[in-house]
Amino acid sequence: MVPASILPATLAPTPTPTQVPVSPAPGTAAPAICATPCQVMLVEKLFQPRTIYIKAGTEVVWSNTACTGGCTVTLDDDSVDSGPLAIGATFKHTFRVPGTFGYHCQLMPNLMWGTINVTT
Repeated sequence: MVPASILPATLAPTPTPTQVPVSPAPGTAAPAICATPCQVMLVEKLFQPRTIYIKAGTEVVWSNTACTGGCTVTLDDDSVDSGPLAIGATFKHTFRVPGTFGYHCQLMPNLMWGTINVTT
């Protein structure tokens, strides 16, 4: 067995970062910011719209229009939970902190899920 030779490490120069303007892809508009209050509907096996963009301090109102069996609105970290919502019921929550918040229905988490993107 021949031992491997040990060579001193050679550091490459650190590249200088360059500013690249970020713009939407051609033909793609920037996401619209939902007005306050922002409405989300619970329909059979789906939140509609599934993804929303809001500013911090915006109230989101989920309305159960057609989801049977006691669908819920539950943040993925379980910090907010509506409990079962009957058809015709609503649930409200104001998002005060910027970030991305996933949510789901506890009855059908693989089908009923959504994302709330909160900006400043």
